[in-house]
Amino acid sequence: MITISKQYGGKRASGRSGPSVEDTYNIIGTFDRDEAYSAFYQYIMNNAGYQAGLPLESVEAEGNEDGGRLFTGTARYSTRTVQRIGIGIPKWSFSSKGGSAKITFGRETLQSVGDNPPDFGSGINYNGEKFEGVDIIVPQWVETAAITYPASHITPQFKRMIRAMSGSMNSSPFRGMAAGECLFIGAEGSPGEKELESPDGGPPQIAAVYDVTFEFHGMPNVTQTIPGLGQIAKNGWDYVWVYTEEFEDEDSKKTIRRASGAYCVRVYGENDFNVLGL
Repeated sequence: MITISKQYGGKRASGRSGPSVEDTYNIIGTFDRDEAYSAFYQYIMNNAGYQAGLPLESVEAEGNEDGGRLFTGTARYSTRTVQRIGIGIPKWSFSSKGGSAKITFGRETLQSVGDNPPDFGSGINYNGEKFEGVDIIVPQWVETAAITYPASHITPQFKRMIRAMSGSMNSSPFRGMAAGECLFIGAEGSPGEKELESPDGGPPQIAAVYDVTFEFHGMPNVTQTIPGLGQIAKNGWDYVWVYTEEFEDEDSKKTIRRASGAYCVRVYGENDFNVLGL
């Protein structure tokens, strides 16, 4: 278990660009610097987004060179990151158009016609060797969060955290989606500039920023019914596949394939997306 405690004191300064604060913390409970950073980043975003009235500028975590379990976290605050930049205020967009998925077995076969057609269960498009299936539209939820960060916020550690979480599903509830229902596709960021009013009423200041967009896909957790086999529960982003065997169809006297087993496989890793502080 990772524990985080604030060190006594903190650096405070006032310069041409306005006052600033730097607070340091002890991070204990892991040997992994990236894991320490993720835990510290979530802690700061959830508990200490402001300090002395100043907004957050950057978050870092550094460890002992000997590989110990003690890391030092640093949170910097400055008027250079006034709310006008928009940090911590993501703009969410969504789409519920649904996604495409290929299925080889349907819910049920409603009817068949022909000269004593064989019973394939609910298999779809059997070509004599395998079920080719069909592409269908399935429920899917797509959300994007656009947020502007000060350029100093996009540290190598922040980038590693985003990279490590991309292509994983949520291990805990996130934005109304239960664990296993949300897949983090990744994030895109591009540098830019924003003009800010000077804290002392002087000429406008130019702030270096990064515009970052996070993309999440949602797929509901369900219990699937495989005709002839039974029910199998799956998280939204788990994969269910069906094993088939050859059978002698008694009515048509033909050798066909039918489902004989179904398997639910975990194909994505898990992460706590609340760490992102969105």
